[in-house]
Amino acid sequence: MGIGAIDHLNVVADDVEATLDFYRRLGVEVGREEGVEGGAGRAVLLLNDHQKINVQPRRPGSAAQQAGLHFGLVWDGTVQELADLLDRLGIMPDSGPVTTTCARGPATSFYLRDPGGTSVELAVYE
Repeated sequence: MGIGAIDHLNVVADDVEATLDFYRRLGVEVGREEGVEGGAGRAVLLLNDHQKINVQPRRPGSAAQQAGLHFGLVWDGTVQELADLLDRLGIMPDSGPVTTTCARGPATSFYLRDPGGTSVELAVYE
């Protein structure tokens, strides 16, 4: 037995709605978890039945930008489809496409930042 997958990640957003919209435009389902983060519920990005990303508002006194940290997501499609989508959305990657080694092996990745400054790797396995 060992760690088998990412269960959840937390990202901090200066503008939660802008962050949700960013990921929604990339095709990620957005939801709310009732009973957390006050009456409106916690905003979550639902990747599948087993993985999510919690989106929390930045609070005064919280840690500054998470410089150098990022999380990786698998893109189910081709490198060209991802490049075309980013172009259509006006999202300029920090870098990519670049050859990387990810959890499953060699991949082609784009690195970009969400509106809160979190670095996101979108990896395409060939």
